[in-house]
Amino acid sequence: MDEMMRGQRGWRELSILGDKINKFSGMIEGLIWSPRSSNGISRADDWAFEEGPHSDFAGPTSGSTACVAVIRNNQLLVGNAGDSRCVISRKGQAYNLSRDHKPDLEIEKERISKAGGFIHAGRVNGSLNLTRAIGDMEFKQNKFLPAEKQVVTANPDINTVSLSM
Repeated sequence: MDEMMRGQRGWRELSILGDKINKFSGMIEGLIWSPRSSNGISRADDWAFEEGPHSDFAGPTSGSTACVAVIRNNQLLVGNAGDSRCVISRKGQAYNLSRDHKPDLEIEKERISKAGGFIHAGRVNGSLNLTRAIGDMEFKQNKFLPAEKQVVTANPDINTVSLSM
């Protein structure tokens, strides 16, 4: 998702997707054009070479967290990036299925430091109070690091729980 939000092309793709979403059902209507057709033959991507006032736009400076839960067979899969929450109730007791990605977590501190970032006043680079988010591209500018090793990453933690009937 972060890569999609970089540059002018990403914003156009997101706007096309927004136009295809049914406002009542939330379902995507129709298909989104892709430079690769369904038969695997590549086509030229005109947007990649487009010039304009936003052609060098690195992406949004704001961001969002995400917590997604999917039921598959007898399992609940939860993906979380940020500080959104997912809990499950078992016999009236609440159990966390996600954890907040905050700068005080040791694994997050380590990644931030290795990526050249720092924590000041409980915030990443003295600014952001969480360590994983979609967007927030100013924290993802190191071209020598993969997405999961940037100062802030959108990579989710994944938790799988068995469901009982």
